[in-house]
Amino acid sequence: MDLRKTLTVLFEGHGMRLKGIYFVTTSKVIDTLIGILKQVLKPKIIKRIKVFKTWEEIYDLIGREIIPADFGGYEKTEKEIHDDWIEALGDEGFKKYFQDISSASTVESSRPNLMFSEEYAGLPGTFRLLSVD
Repeated sequence: MDLRKTLTVLFEGHGMRLKGIYFVTTSKVIDTLIGILKQVLKPKIIKRIKVFKTWEEIYDLIGREIIPADFGGYEKTEKEIHDDWIEALGDEGFKKYFQDISSASTVESSRPNLMFSEEYAGLPGTFRLLSVD
């Protein structure tokens, strides 16, 4: 549930967009899967799915600086990165922050009066279509 909330905030709240999905494999199963997906998904989404046969192609695309050492890069190993995340997310300060954010809500009494329509538009309410003769 927390992951779903986080993804909702990232994609909807911050406007984060998925730029690409990258597979590094020599398996023909992925090619078959992408063939099936081409029939189902929009072409814009399909263009974002890339399949690489070797790690060298990935190194050329994004560089070794951000790839974990386990995969031939210069960054920390996956285990070290995992441990860092567990430590950061398990911190009491973060847990309190996450609980505060989860319980946040709107204080309705602080909303401004709906006087704009009456003062400037002449009529209260909202209109989907307004015709003036």
